[in-house]
Amino acid sequence: MKINDLNKLIYFKEAAQSLSYTKAAFKLSTTPSSVQRGVKGLEENLGHKLFIRKSKGLALTPEGKMYFDRVLKAIKELNLAEKELASKKILPFNKLDILTTLGLAADWVFKIIPKIQENHSQLKISICTSNLEISLDAEEFDIYIGPKTETSSSYISKFITNVDFKLYASKNYLEKNGYPKNKSELENHQIISFSNSNQTYFSDTNNIFNDVENNNFMLTTDFYLVERKLVQSDVGIASIAKDIVESDYTDLIDLFPLEQPLSVPIYFYYLTRNLNEGIVNEIYNTLLQVSPYRR
Repeated sequence: MKINDLNKLIYFKEAAQSLSYTKAAFKLSTTPSSVQRGVKGLEENLGHKLFIRKSKGLALTPEGKMYFDRVLKAIKELNLAEKELASKKILPFNKLDILTTLGLAADWVFKIIPKIQENHSQLKISICTSNLEISLDAEEFDIYIGPKTETSSSYISKFITNVDFKLYASKNYLEKNGYPKNKSELENHQIISFSNSNQTYFSDTNNIFNDVENNNFMLTTDFYLVERKLVQSDVGIASIAKDIVESDYTDLIDLFPLEQPLSVPIYFYYLTRNLNEGIVNEIYNTLLQVSPYRR
């Protein structure tokens, strides 16, 4: 097909969708006679009638229906190709706004900054942390790293890892208060819960206490470091990320080592209009390289 025949295809597609030269012309900002001439030229090239006139507009002939289906498929493929090329387009990359939780920022996300700056020395990076869930509908952030959340359709999410939580206490606390043999005995202990709001990231980690009949939540905090310090200070029992304890808090004791941990899936969300595929893969892979969590 010649390049100048592409306009004829567009005229045909619009006329076939609206079954009217007038409506097709209005949509294409041209005249009905131009659309009609384009369709007629296409019919002459193909050697087949594509439309028949009816009292209330147009109708596709059998050949026209077959051709219309093929044209739609071809246009769909062209649109997909355009989107694929757009995703590979080099976008200006001079700032990066990241949203994550306090715990993930301190235990993990901060580690990617030196590595990213090595490759992008002029990049301005902002890391915003919050334990309260922040809506991504305003599209203020290029990247969000954390538990699953609601977003606009402009974000794409990728699973990145699990954070496994188990119950820990200090040796001194257990010597003073006794070692619980099972979760039912936890009702006789002081439990430190992480937040009392379901609008807090990682509030689901309190589900690890679901088997306790009388949740003795005498202490509640929404700051991961305070929670860990309270446990280290012999105050009570808390749910803490297993890999972090094994790396940085080796003095704490896993109360139920044979029990499976409570796993929280972590996702990597990125704003497609701001980041191209190469940058996304670079940041995602760097996060994997420096992750303290075992996948």
